[in-house]
Amino acid sequence: MKELDLSEGHSTGVPTIQGELQKNGSPRAEFFTDEDRRAMRIRIPIHPAFLNMQENETSFETSMKQVLKPKDFDKLKLVIGELEKKDVITIQEVMEITKKSRTTAWRYMQILVELGGVGAEGNTNNMIYRVKK
Repeated sequence: MKELDLSEGHSTGVPTIQGELQKNGSPRAEFFTDEDRRAMRIRIPIHPAFLNMQENETSFETSMKQVLKPKDFDKLKLVIGELEKKDVITIQEVMEITKKSRTTAWRYMQILVELGGVGAEGNTNNMIYRVKK
């Protein structure tokens, strides 16, 4: 949660989680505890854009714009556009499009994979990324 900028760490991030979800247009998170309040579960609902992606013919770019932070969308816009055209991309292509290092290109693609809009296939050296339908 902390790495996704959804919490602050050290059990102080509930307001941050709710605030980030609100900025993203997502429904509020729900928190559940056991009777003795020794453990907690959190339910973060799926963003409506991903549900709409499955129901409608929403473009991949439109869906990504709705769920990504603006700064991440700006970084990934060219990559998302390429994925919209051909549904599959390699790290080498991401490097060429963004003019960034292999590590940065991989980090960009991890953002899309973690959101669930893109799947990774293959091994480390021959990884391809495909839009999930």
